[in-house]
Amino acid sequence: MAAKLQHIALQVADLNRSASFYQAAFGARIGTRPVPRSGPFVERLLDAPGSGIVQRGIHLALPGGGIELAQIGFGDDVSPPDERPLWQRRILHFCIEVDDVHAAAARAEAAGGRLQFPVNDQTGRPFVFVEDPDGHVIELISMTFDEAIETVHRFVPGSKPD
Repeated sequence: MAAKLQHIALQVADLNRSASFYQAAFGARIGTRPVPRSGPFVERLLDAPGSGIVQRGIHLALPGGGIELAQIGFGDDVSPPDERPLWQRRILHFCIEVDDVHAAAARAEAAGGRLQFPVNDQTGRPFVFVEDPDGHVIELISMTFDEAIETVHRFVPGSKPD
């Protein structure tokens, strides 16, 4: 069975701010407008039956997949960003492959992102973690996933499966 990651959905506090960030930092293309959705189907999707919850979303296209931004709440009351320390979150980060990590990090900072640490060049392939305006952590790296696995094998003894 062939499986391919298609998109990730991120809950955000401000759809326009977040969409602008991903457009400016990574060249994302807007695929959908944020139309409010509610009712039994949306309540079932969000595991909130009978709640009256409302979702607005914007789908952003990137090469090979995309990001779905979702603003969820009740009327004007939307969920705040996740401010827990990274180690307490369910999703630690997601990764975007870029041609030039240093340039992408600079674009992300200029667009309102925050570098968690300076670009790391110690592995021979630079990478960095950037927080988007809602605190979602994005790893920027200039290698394929298979190359990243090989890098882990080189730097983490015992990580290669038998």
